[in-house]
Amino acid sequence: MEGLFQWVKEVTEKVAETLSAPIGIHAHNDAECAVANSIVAIEAGASQVQGTMNGFGERCGNANICSIIPNLQIKLGLRTVTDEQLVRLREVSRFVNEIANVRHFKRQPFVGDSAFAHKGGIHVSAIVKRPETYEHIRPESVGIPRECLFQISQARAIS
Repeated sequence: MEGLFQWVKEVTEKVAETLSAPIGIHAHNDAECAVANSIVAIEAGASQVQGTMNGFGERCGNANICSIIPNLQIKLGLRTVTDEQLVRLREVSRFVNEIANVRHFKRQPFVGDSAFAHKGGIHVSAIVKRPETYEHIRPESVGIPRECLFQISQARAIS
């Protein structure tokens, strides 16, 4: 798997070495790699990412800015938006879908309704005790509530 993204890294580094101007990436999602390729390019020296809200775009779409922003900001510590803007990410994602008359994709990373929904008993029990064991970020940081579909009172009973 390393080779798949190694090419993007090597090309980005070579272009960054060759040019004196800032470089960016514009990735399409034809192989479901647009977000990963964009992040790899940033790590390799690109300073700008072109992406679209909810990944809208031709063919299979473009790099999804709803995944790029929190990955860069929360996971890599690169400031992309204010905290107030980050908290509104889900709201903006849903607004764009509404304007486009597209149903919100509930399994969309970071902003989908299922992104932080937990339903298994042991799973919910762990969330009650230590949310970081099952959640890669704090859901409220991107404006989505944690949802436990299994009763928390039952989860506490089995802990």
